[in-house]
Amino acid sequence: MFSLTSRDRVLLNKAFCTYVHPILEYCSPVWSPHFKYLITKIEHVQRYFTKRLKGCWNMPYEQRLNTLCLESLEHRRLVTDLTVVYQILHGHCDTQLDATFCIIDNSRTRGHAYKLLKPHCTTDATKYFFSNRVTSTCNNLPDMVVHSPTLSTFKRHLSVLGLSCHSQ
Repeated sequence: MFSLTSRDRVLLNKAFCTYVHPILEYCSPVWSPHFKYLITKIEHVQRYFTKRLKGCWNMPYEQRLNTLCLESLEHRRLVTDLTVVYQILHGHCDTQLDATFCIIDNSRTRGHAYKLLKPHCTTDATKYFFSNRVTSTCNNLPDMVVHSPTLSTFKRHLSVLGLSCHSQ
C-alpha cells in the first residue's frame, strides 16, 4: 500500500503520473476501450484524483487538466497508438503487426507515402483492432510528422500539432 500525506499539488501530480498513469495506460495499443462507459470509467480515476487536489475543487475537468499540465487518458492512448504505428512502419520494433498494415500505393493518393488501407470489417473484434483503430488518424497526419527521421522528432511534431502529452 502506498500513501502520501503531502498536500503539495506538484508532488502529488508527479506521484500520480509516476505510479498511476502507467497502470491506467498499460498495454493500451492491445486493448483500448471503444465503449463510452469504459472510457468514462478509466477517465474517472484521473477525474477523481484531480478534483481532490488543493485549489482544483470547483474547476471543470478540462480546466483542471490545463492547470496541472495533464492530458486526458483517451488523448494519451491516441498518442501512444500513433507512436506504435510510427515504430512499426519505420521498422523500429520487431513485431508481426507490420503484416496487418497495408500501405496504399502513393501514385493515386494525396499526402504522405504511408497512407494505410482500412479494410471493411463486419465484426466488432476486427473493427476495433489496433490497425483499424489508428488508420484514419494516421492517414490524416501531415507529411512532416509521418516522415520524421527519429521517434523523438515524431513526438515533437505531434506536440506542434497539439497531439502530444504535456503540450498545453
